[in-house]
Amino acid sequence: MALYPALPLFTDAYLGDTRHLTTEEHGAYLLLLMCAWRSTNCELEDNDKTLARIAGLSPTKWRRIKPTIAQLFTIEEGVWWQKKLRAVYSDVACRVARNKANGARGGRARAARSSKSKGVDCPIPKKPAPSKPSSETVARNQATKTKTKSKQPPLADDLDGTGKEAVQADIPADLREGQNVWRKHIAAACPDGTMLDDTVIHLWWAAGVDLKLDVLPTIKAVAAREVGRTGRAPHSLGYFREAVLEASASRQSAEQAGQKRKVSPKLPQAGKKDFDPSDADHWQRLLGDPANRFRGDYMARNWFIPTDHPTFRERGLGANPRLSVTAHIPAPVRDTYGKAWAWL
Repeated sequence: MALYPALPLFTDAYLGDTRHLTTEEHGAYLLLLMCAWRSTNCELEDNDKTLARIAGLSPTKWRRIKPTIAQLFTIEEGVWWQKKLRAVYSDVACRVARNKANGARGGRARAARSSKSKGVDCPIPKKPAPSKPSSETVARNQATKTKTKSKQPPLADDLDGTGKEAVQADIPADLREGQNVWRKHIAAACPDGTMLDDTVIHLWWAAGVDLKLDVLPTIKAVAAREVGRTGRAPHSLGYFREAVLEASASRQSAEQAGQKRKVSPKLPQAGKKDFDPSDADHWQRLLGDPANRFRGDYMARNWFIPTDHPTFRERGLGANPRLSVTAHIPAPVRDTYGKAWAWL
């Protein structure tokens, strides 16, 4: 049985990522997600025979849909995993731990009230009447309070870019005040009019995300993306919830692997050619050697011209010929590459 039997499914995010899948591919993808959820690290073995059995498909059908399903996972070191699934798993683990702690504090009191209402003698001892503490005890308690500091959210140095490190004496000792520090910086990073939600802020803090490395840059990037795409900025902090968790999981995974995230430089678009789908020579220059099966597998997973292509400008290539019959590809190209790369 899984440690957390319920797998939350955010329908908007799911449909946004998978609307291009066929009904058969939806079923296979959901079965893979559910089986990955049952493992602690949310991983699946990179073994076609095992994955085909999990998806309930024959080896032939699995090979046909594998390139499409593989785009939704990260495949490395012999396993399939997904950063969004790991972020949701971390979120559920935090909520379960918090609910257990709350239940432990309130369970005994509820049991006592229930037993009393039913006429059952509850064995919970009564608290003794408070006695007046001595002056020596009061002085000792005051000294202990000045030395004790409450747990703080992981504040990052140089949040405002001034180059000055955070002074420990300036950090509030109360947890609520510490979260208000997060709230102040998050409010400055969000677009005007964004409704802040303390529940989301507490969730990020409890999940161990970093304010400077994960929260602030992700909010700015997602807000800029939405303004460019729709002309409107998100109006609720909850819109950034999953994106921040994904950014934190991705950063921590890269740090554990000892790798630094690198931004691939984009080549200038000036001087590049517009790709002509009716030109067989353009197709041959784009696809390369038909005898190279590795090139065929790469194109099946990346059926588009990327921004950094040295010859052609960025654009889509239409329907993937491994998944559907394509009439827009010239006949000589289909005959040559279709047999070598298993096109339909």
